[in-house]
Amino acid sequence: METSVSYPPELLAAFRGLFGAGRTYDFQLHVVTTQTSDGGGGLLGSITINPSVTSFSEWSALSALFDEVVAVSSRCVFTTLNDSGTTGGAMADMVMAFDDTRIASSAPASTTAVFRLAQSQTWVMDKGDGGSGRHSQSRKLTSRYWCTTSTPATQSPIGGMAGGWSFGNSGLFAVSTAVATVWLTVIARFRNRA
Repeated sequence: METSVSYPPELLAAFRGLFGAGRTYDFQLHVVTTQTSDGGGGLLGSITINPSVTSFSEWSALSALFDEVVAVSSRCVFTTLNDSGTTGGAMADMVMAFDDTRIASSAPASTTAVFRLAQSQTWVMDKGDGGSGRHSQSRKLTSRYWCTTSTPATQSPIGGMAGGWSFGNSGLFAVSTAVATVWLTVIARFRNRA
């Protein structure tokens, strides 16, 4: 099911007038998801920063106020939902990296494909960073073109809100079990044409 939000034209015109052309405005977008192991106990997936696919709660209002967008940076935090004493797979090795060309949240080809991405990082699921049970990665997004807010991501050339975090494991979790909460933030830069 798809929903949309509409705003009265006179109200939208008044608010758009507050954001002058030629200036840029940065906003932080947020989404939280739960990752679940598959029927074989594996976890191989991705989450894109493309707002046409990922539902950022701020996107509807921002896309109505601005004409163009480009992503500036992204941060992804993986928090384990496993307890190494009760749930299988908590000691699984994980790998995560940012894929600049991803515009859909589909599974990567393999864990090795994720490992081969630039700046990939690995961690043990229940240990996280420094034993915290959380793993965090950030990525500055450079050399990309502006996209319209109606088509916020393009692959060729890489533009707007293209890209996403890919991840996978080399061990097995309990079958069909929620294994992690993913906290995704994106700094997006917006502007108006006129």
